[in-house]
Amino acid sequence: MKYYLCILILFILCPLSYAENGKLLATSGVGPVEGGSGGGLIPWAMIGGYATQDEIGFNSTFSEANVSDYTLSSHGVSAGFYDRVEVSIAQLRFEDKHATYDIKQNVLGVKARLYGDAIYGTYPKISLGIQHKTLINEATANAVGARDSNGTDVYLSVAKIWLNGPLQRTALFNVNLRYSKANQLGLLGYGSADQNNAALLVEVAGAVFINRRTAIGMEYRQKPDNINGLPEDDWRDIFVAYFPNKSISLTLAYLQLGEIATLKDQDGYYVSLQAAF
Repeated sequence: MKYYLCILILFILCPLSYAENGKLLATSGVGPVEGGSGGGLIPWAMIGGYATQDEIGFNSTFSEANVSDYTLSSHGVSAGFYDRVEVSIAQLRFEDKHATYDIKQNVLGVKARLYGDAIYGTYPKISLGIQHKTLINEATANAVGARDSNGTDVYLSVAKIWLNGPLQRTALFNVNLRYSKANQLGLLGYGSADQNNAALLVEVAGAVFINRRTAIGMEYRQKPDNINGLPEDDWRDIFVAYFPNKSISLTLAYLQLGEIATLKDQDGYYVSLQAAF
């Protein structure tokens, strides 16, 4: 909870005049668990922060997922340069409530806008992202039979926002193609002795604004199966995101993560706070 207190302090200190500058409200996303900009489970094509093509913007995100047998907390920072390139750093901590696992992982991310615009023009925004993940604790990954403790994901992300979408509401749709061999986001290492080939995975997000500051939506993340005896289910969430201004956003989500490390029905909640500068 100390991270949420820090964010609330930042919210108080942030000048609310930022809400009149830069890109449209909510286009910075809410901060994925792996850092950068996007939803809770997956990155989106947008570059983080509210900086325009002549500015530099920053985000700081703190989040926590709590499901039946596990918790996953994340904190990170990101910088968006001229609405063209995003650089992010995040640390994840994955804990087993039965005191079996306590795993930390660092994630360094880089995302570049290749083409298009999410709001204006005919073509959607297309971005290419890279996430390099390094386990601080390698023992669990080695114990379950992972081939490597570190690895790199590459993803292509496409996003489009309609200001006058269904029922005259602003709507967003994002789809990613991820090339990865990560086991449970890389928290259980990469690949295995039996399966060490990367897979092409699909990730989807959609959201509709019910008013100017509140959005509801869903996310889906396809997962690979690399380790025999430790199948991975695809991840899903339903979320509500609130943007009182451009200084801060709050996201609450219901998670369905399926089976994780032999324990099934990992359902629970996700909460995230993000500050923008």
